[in-house]
Amino acid sequence: MWNRGEHMQSIDLFNDIALEHPGSPLPHFYLGAIHQFGTGDDSDNVVSEEYYLKALEKDKHHANSLGNLGKIYSDRAEREATLKGVRTHHGNLNFETSLRYYTAAISSSSQHLQSYINLGLLYHTFGLSSQSISTFNLALSRNLNSPDLHYNLAVSYQHQGSILESVHHYRLAIEGKLNSGEEYVEAWLNLAALHHKHGTVDDAIWHYERTERALLGEGTFRELPMAMHTGNREFFGGLARVDEVCELMLMILNNMGQALSQQGKVRESCMYHNSAVILLEERLELVRGGQEEGDVLDQIVGTRAHIFRGMKTSCSWELWRSFDELLADVKALQIAMGRQSSLLPFDTLGLPVSPRFRREIAVSHAGELSRFSSSVAPPEHKIADGRLKIGYICYDFNNHPTSHLAEGLFMWHNFTNIVDVDAYSYGKDDNSTYRRNIVDLVGGKEEDGGRFVELSHLGHDDSARLIKWHAPNILIDMQGFTLGGRPEITARRVAPIQVNYLIFPGTSGAEFMDYIIGDQWVTPPEHADHYTEKLALMPHSYQINYYDRHNPKPPPAPQSDEWNRIRETHNLPLDAFVFANFNKQDKLEPQIYSTWLNIMRRTPNSVLWLLEPSHKYADSGIVENLRLEAASRGISPSRILFANRVSKSEHLGRLGVADLFLDSFYYGAHSTATDALRGGLPVLTYAGNSFARRVGVSLIKNLSFGLDSFLLTSTAKELEDTAVSLAAGSRESLEIVRRSLKMTWGGKLFDTQLYTRDFERLMKLMVCVYEGGGAGMHVVL
Repeated sequence: MWNRGEHMQSIDLFNDIALEHPGSPLPHFYLGAIHQFGTGDDSDNVVSEEYYLKALEKDKHHANSLGNLGKIYSDRAEREATLKGVRTHHGNLNFETSLRYYTAAISSSSQHLQSYINLGLLYHTFGLSSQSISTFNLALSRNLNSPDLHYNLAVSYQHQGSILESVHHYRLAIEGKLNSGEEYVEAWLNLAALHHKHGTVDDAIWHYERTERALLGEGTFRELPMAMHTGNREFFGGLARVDEVCELMLMILNNMGQALSQQGKVRESCMYHNSAVILLEERLELVRGGQEEGDVLDQIVGTRAHIFRGMKTSCSWELWRSFDELLADVKALQIAMGRQSSLLPFDTLGLPVSPRFRREIAVSHAGELSRFSSSVAPPEHKIADGRLKIGYICYDFNNHPTSHLAEGLFMWHNFTNIVDVDAYSYGKDDNSTYRRNIVDLVGGKEEDGGRFVELSHLGHDDSARLIKWHAPNILIDMQGFTLGGRPEITARRVAPIQVNYLIFPGTSGAEFMDYIIGDQWVTPPEHADHYTEKLALMPHSYQINYYDRHNPKPPPAPQSDEWNRIRETHNLPLDAFVFANFNKQDKLEPQIYSTWLNIMRRTPNSVLWLLEPSHKYADSGIVENLRLEAASRGISPSRILFANRVSKSEHLGRLGVADLFLDSFYYGAHSTATDALRGGLPVLTYAGNSFARRVGVSLIKNLSFGLDSFLLTSTAKELEDTAVSLAAGSRESLEIVRRSLKMTWGGKLFDTQLYTRDFERLMKLMVCVYEGGGAGMHVVL
């Protein structure tokens, strides 16, 4: 009767059964279930609870009633946590009550599958992945086997970071559904996302396409907006699936867009994101004025952020003019409404936003990790006397600028008297010289008795436990909010002191990170409120620079045979003034490029030498877009030249034949600028108000010989005028700068041994402050 819609008749009949069978729990159970699941009104849970308690009066071991009471209290526990804004079970009485009911249901019936699933989901919701996994595995050990059980176990493994186990159970969930003639769309989608994050993008795209087929069958995502507009419910397989289909399809479209962008297929990427916007705008019309309106607007902003990010990467700047509108929507529709920003912390480094906004975005994203903070007990307060034990955790212990810079730290650490060092790697082993050397410098891999520890095969909890067992005094996170980062590990507070260092030039926004390492130029004291961390200032530049492996030769004299040969090899005109910038193109934006073109207009016999896009972006239109932009400003496209990608040693050897490196604005050159300086190429930079913009200032301030008076500017116009002046002067005047630059190669900026001694002293200072109870203090060496 209930299923036919005869609700009142159904309730009356159950009440009659209860009167005729006073000893049976069943009619009371069904009446409870009708009120709990049938009406869709949360307030009816009070009524359903009363019915379940009546059922338990008849049979205290009635597993279904116990399990459904657990569901009532788990829903209340989640609502309570949402209202408090804290996803923790501590002090949440509804959580404890739910746990008690679920446990009682399982004790009453060891085969009560739904209680195992709901109990595991309760643990998962509150960030207790290990308990969640134990619960699901207990059900499997009791021969309970269902696609939903495998799916939820896979989700818990995924959140714990146990990727292989997660993939295994997603596949079992999919197989179980297929055996009954159904598709498990959510499992396909999550499996695709795992390939996206931890496997290959090609595999991810195949799985996203397979997910689309599982969801729509013979239909396509292009048909969705029209089906919604015309009310074609048959397309969705019924009214109840409209929202579900749209939500899943939106995830597929946006994830496909991101995957294609990572392949360098920016145009195809934006096509998918634009399709998502069309679908969302159609959906917005259906929910206008309702409770869902805010959610749909939030999704539209998020999808537009994806499009903006892709267009920025490909130097398609027509959307740049709409950035102010996007930023306003992020602030009004996301941040002000308590939603997470669609702009990532990394995005903000290269955008014209305030330091306060950058911090706000970082805090928002770091806050999502707070639920992990109680998963592993904090370390003991007292740090043992004796040698300082430092752990470095990183994705990029391979052929990457991180290792190019940091290799010198491992080379010069005083392993004899001062420190023990562990290197924790969760990235791919590329078998590069850089990776092998770091492994050797820390004594080999852990399985061979060394201190290079592989975490890529371990989940977040297991990684955290292992690091905590190693008991570092200080853990240095070299990744931060960058591609491949695993802040879920540091969020578990695995060391007494945790430090944000080197690669992410901004605040983590995280309570679990204690210090950010900077210097008086990149993180001046007056900028302290830009960071949630306390400042730890190195005496010279914060950036370590290591070139012993390459030992670059001094650049050849201008117009010499060697100078001419290198210019000809790289298709540079012999008689032109060569401005250069070798940053990745995603650091470029309209303002800096416009300034560079102004410089070229005022310096007729000049070219701009940029780094060619990486192979995957070869067809993304970057070269064409930059040359077309130049043409629109009256600059011949032939004056925009692109340097092919070569080994670091060869790159250092060719830098000196350019004349002047022009720094970018919002996200300046870092290791790229140091390469230029070490290769004999002067760097002209423009100081800004953020870490990412001020690295060039730090590098030049540490060159000595007064080069800052030539190479530091404070406005875009000043940078333009200085560049024009240097290019217009005699080559001899610029050669004075280059000769002075050569004299700095033996100075403090390139003295890796001196840097490492200072770095160890700074670490010891952190420990002294910690042991003295002064955790809230900045430290300055």
